[in-house]
Amino acid sequence: MGFDGGRPFAFARGFGLGLALGLGLALGLGLALGLGLALGLGLALGLGLALGLGLASAGLVQAIWRSGSSSAGLG
Repeated sequence: MGFDGGRPFAFARGFGLGLALGLGLALGLGLALGLGLALGLGLALGLGLALGLGLASAGLVQAIWRSGSSSAGLG
């Protein structure tokens, strides 16, 4: 019924290794996916913000240019 010799330790060592590997793999994958998602979202938000601001400032410059040139009689 019971374990004899070194078997309890072998079982415990195997179980501990399996648990450590499983947890390490799960944590590693979770960390990689989390970081990838965070980087991807940050990059998308940063690029979208930069493009949006660039377009908005270009539109603002164009509007100022038009109003300035029309008041000066150039447009």
